[in-house]
Amino acid sequence: MIITQNKVNVVTQGIQGAVSFGIKQEGLAHIFNVLRNQLYSDKILAVLREYSCNAVDAHTEAGVNRPIEITLPSRLSLELKIRDYGMGLSEQDIQEIYAFYGESTKRKSNSLIGQLGLGSKSAFAYGDNFVINSFYNGIKTTYNAYIDPSQIGQIATLASSPSNEANGVEIVISVKPSDCETFVSTARTLFTHFKVKPIVRGVADFTYETRTPLYSENDWRLLKADRNGNYNRQASAIMGNIAYKVSASALKLDENNADEAVIERLLSNCDIELDVSIGDLDIAASREGLQYTDRTIANLKKRILVIRDYLVADVTKQLKGAQSLWSFKRMLGEMHNFNSPYYVVCNAMRGKNGYDYNGKTIKDFTINFGNSKGFKLYTPRKGYMGGTYLVKGAKSDDLTHVVTLDKDITIVENTRKIKTQIINYIFPFLQTDGKVIIFTPINAADRKNQMDALGLSNADIIDMTTLPKVLLPRATRKANNNGLMANRSKHTSKVFSIDPAAKGLSSYHKVKSDFWLEEDIDLSTLDPKKYCYIEIERFVGKIDGSEIGPVAIMSCGTKLETLAKLAKAKGIVAPNIIGIKSGSTLDKAKKSKLMDFKTFFTNALKEVEAQANIGEVLYADEIYSKFVSVNQCLRGELRKLINANNAPNTHSVLEEVLKLQAQSDDLSIKSCIESICGHIGVPSKNVRSKRSAKLNAMEIKATKLAHAMRLLQAIDAYNLQTYRENHKQHREACVDYITTRDHLLAGV
Repeated sequence: MIITQNKVNVVTQGIQGAVSFGIKQEGLAHIFNVLRNQLYSDKILAVLREYSCNAVDAHTEAGVNRPIEITLPSRLSLELKIRDYGMGLSEQDIQEIYAFYGESTKRKSNSLIGQLGLGSKSAFAYGDNFVINSFYNGIKTTYNAYIDPSQIGQIATLASSPSNEANGVEIVISVKPSDCETFVSTARTLFTHFKVKPIVRGVADFTYETRTPLYSENDWRLLKADRNGNYNRQASAIMGNIAYKVSASALKLDENNADEAVIERLLSNCDIELDVSIGDLDIAASREGLQYTDRTIANLKKRILVIRDYLVADVTKQLKGAQSLWSFKRMLGEMHNFNSPYYVVCNAMRGKNGYDYNGKTIKDFTINFGNSKGFKLYTPRKGYMGGTYLVKGAKSDDLTHVVTLDKDITIVENTRKIKTQIINYIFPFLQTDGKVIIFTPINAADRKNQMDALGLSNADIIDMTTLPKVLLPRATRKANNNGLMANRSKHTSKVFSIDPAAKGLSSYHKVKSDFWLEEDIDLSTLDPKKYCYIEIERFVGKIDGSEIGPVAIMSCGTKLETLAKLAKAKGIVAPNIIGIKSGSTLDKAKKSKLMDFKTFFTNALKEVEAQANIGEVLYADEIYSKFVSVNQCLRGELRKLINANNAPNTHSVLEEVLKLQAQSDDLSIKSCIESICGHIGVPSKNVRSKRSAKLNAMEIKATKLAHAMRLLQAIDAYNLQTYRENHKQHREACVDYITTRDHLLAGV
């Protein structure tokens, strides 16, 4: 953007000497600190705004028509990335322009947004370093910009390699976990005004808040006033994709000047958006607001008066084209409504005695229902909670008084002849803070006389049979005062991740939502090797119609890690589990590369089984831990003998254990133990109690039986099938193992 240079007239007289202002080397760190930490009041907005605008400028300079690309941070990926496809930065650009404050190549054209040479360093307002990836003529070079001990800062070259990616620049900034949501909400507001919307990744369902303009021309929009209790109107001048707030006080308006009085009314009563060409207004160094120079003030006033002229012409056209007295009075009422944009022109439109309607002078915009019967007025029944405006129904009153009209009043004829559920048909009108007049139909002659008396002839009356029936919203109430309250945000969010802090919660914890963190992520960016999803309902997982609590979901990851460690299996990791409520987001997840919870764990267990004999591994670990902790019969060095590398022959050991169950005398028990020790390669003399030379037969017997059942639950599919064929009498135990195994695979 071309910088406006103010003319400076200097008169000198009697000068004895002069010294130029400058910055000494020892003062650079202080000046740079001011530029980094005190220039921007909203540091997150500054980072998004400056680098996004630089990316747009890069596309303009290179003649590129595609959108820039933004990857927003989330708790799962704490990086902000802004990528353009311009010409890229050469090493000379980095050294001579990018590294210097105040250097800019954009001051010769009003087609570019930048000008100050400060925005490329704005990341230092948020953190101490950021990464610049430059794709320039087939070479990708990575630079690290950081604050060094001198507090001045440096840019260091980290790597350079051939690349097939298109030319351009990618800025990568590390983000604090607590700032992720702020980055998303700030980006949603900032990018709303971009003519070419960026491609946004990293968060799911990234949408912009849109407001339908009441009036719209090529370079301005007048938005409908918010009547939901918010009386803070806002005018914005949009220049170079950035919306700058327009301050009425800064325009130095004179109330005694008719034009400027209208400008003040417009700014007070309307939400206005002005599209301004780059360079028409002066902006502050921080780019956070306008600089109200004489030139800026004059241009803003001129642009706002264009809206005034349009409104006068439009109101005149509507009043002349009114097809009924009802329509004419509604328009008059809208003009005199303080919240209406038409309010700014009502004085200019009014004659000395009133308003002319087909040769008649109309002095007011009311209808007197005092002598009428069968009319009811429905108004919204609403509540406020935490700044949220809620319409939950309507209240009705018999119309026996004077009603002031405006454009939000609608007349509906009760042709359905119903006495209940009327609100279900008129609720859409009430939601916009409108009022509805309902009347019961009577015979044609009486109806005409009544309408003529009320001035409702040829009025736009809606037939209730043409209106669809709608369901009223369900409101959550406070138990103590029956007041309205907004639902907790977790109950309206769709995507969650397990909260690491929830590991300390018990499975009996009643508030299941405490186990989850809200997420706003793009599922397509997640690594299917590290993430899986599970459908949740009321914050409880669902697998094939069965419920699985949050504690069980978390324990599955822990069990998988333990199993992989025992088996020394490679490439097995516990996944990050994403919980998704039923709906469109869950449908997208099913079509993505992510696996569902059951499939992920099933595949992981199969991979472990493919790398190791799970039965032998688990048995070796179990027999050691049980013997040492319960019987103290094995010494510490035996742990080295019983491991995954020389695991016992599971079938032979199991045979001996089953024989042990049938023995009753000490001699037979000792014989079985000798055989077991032979299978596991441990001398039987080592299997002795430290407290007694004689084994406790019942203790050993109970322990071995426990190991037998544990073994049944650990043998892999092939060994199990062999065992089932050779030992039909233990089919019940095998069925128990199958059930246990299936539950494990399902994550239950």
